[in-house]
Amino acid sequence: MTYAVMDRIRRMIAEIESSLNVVVSRVTLKEALEGKLPKIMPRGEPMYISYMDVLELSKVVPEEDRERVLLPITLVRRVDMGSGVFVVPEEDKRAISIILGENREYLSKPEVQEIASRFPSLIHIIILGSDVE
Repeated sequence: MTYAVMDRIRRMIAEIESSLNVVVSRVTLKEALEGKLPKIMPRGEPMYISYMDVLELSKVVPEEDRERVLLPITLVRRVDMGSGVFVVPEEDKRAISIILGENREYLSKPEVQEIASRFPSLIHIIILGSDVE
């Protein structure tokens, strides 16, 4: 492996680690309905999710799935994969499949915009730079 590739990998890991620091805790939809909300700290400032958004999401998520849906729902914007491509992390695939009605590994920008307009405070986007390979 060349130095350039190793350097890109180190930068990617640093980006991921810094991104992970913004979500301090995640909770299930069931816990959020009971009033326990996740802690999100983008740029060091607390961000709160709306209980109304939690209630709205609970209308589309069957009761038996509420312990498997985590909040906030995280999507990863991968600049290296092209314009408007978002990756759905494994732990968020259940939520996205319920919301969209189909299993998805990747989302387009219009799909993310649709989901974010329905549940604005429940979506957390991590952006990974263009030097990711």
